Amino acid sequence: LQTERAALIENIAIKARQLEAAQIAETEARKEAELANNAKSRFLAQSSHDLRQPLHAMSLVLETLPTEHESVEVGDVVSRVKQSLNMLTQLFDSLLDLTLLDTGHFEVRGVPFSAYDLLTQVRDDFSSTAASNNVLIKVAPTRLWLHSDPVILRRIVQNLLSNAIRHTNQGKVLIGVRKQKERVVLDVLDNGAGIAKEDQARVFGEFTTLGAATGTNNGDGLGLGLAIVQRMATALGLVVSVTSEVGVGSRFRISNIPQDSPSEAPPKSNQKPTRKSYSPTGRIA
Repeated sequence: LQTERAALIENIAIKARQLEAAQIAETEARKEAELANNAKSRFLAQSSHDLRQPLHAMSLVLETLPTEHESVEVGDVVSRVKQSLNMLTQLFDSLLDLTLLDTGHFEVRGVPFSAYDLLTQVRDDFSSTAASNNVLIKVAPTRLWLHSDPVILRRIVQNLLSNAIRHTNQGKVLIGVRKQKERVVLDVLDNGAGIAKEDQARVFGEFTTLGAATGTNNGDGLGLGLAIVQRMATALGLVVSVTSEVGVGSRFRISNIPQDSPSEAPPKSNQKPTRKSYSPTGRIA
């Protein structure tokens, strides 16, 4: 019995040493993987400008191509190249945004700015994409001013509008802000396919595409857009939510935006708003 007991203790000691060695090896491997991942993220973050340059140059070259006296076939090819380049640019921007969030190179700078100016700028960014999808973008007139980071908030609205257009073929999208107590909410409403109730929570997860939730497949890409919206909103201290009904449409809302007062300089909008705010019903007429 003593011999068996001693052998058992020795066996347990051997297993313990093996387990400890395996844990040490696993910890070292995890550290190496984290270092490699951080190095990759830092590289992408620091070289984001240089990486975007070729895409921007390609876009400029395509825009300079002559449109007169070209055949239907050539025009169709150019249109497809532009569409593919736009999709590539959106995917690349999403990856770089995610990299900046992961590496902490995401600086928040709050300043006062006109909500109407920001929304009309985003509308103009997607005017050609919306036209190709037969989607009408409307911006609700407003005189509200916000205090946040306009660059990050613009990226949030761009991602929401891109998703709305993608899933609203031959429909309408409305963007607007309104006061909610002492804060402001920003809504992006569409009358597209809608999202089933059981799928609404998971659409903000990384690599989750809306096509799987809506039954459509309109080039969802990597499924990072809404995940980035969620993380950017959290960085700004905002809350993002969605309400939707299949076959009726969706409303993505950004809540808790701080309100501000106009600066001494007037808004630079070419089109002046006619009313102070709007009251969304959750549906677009």
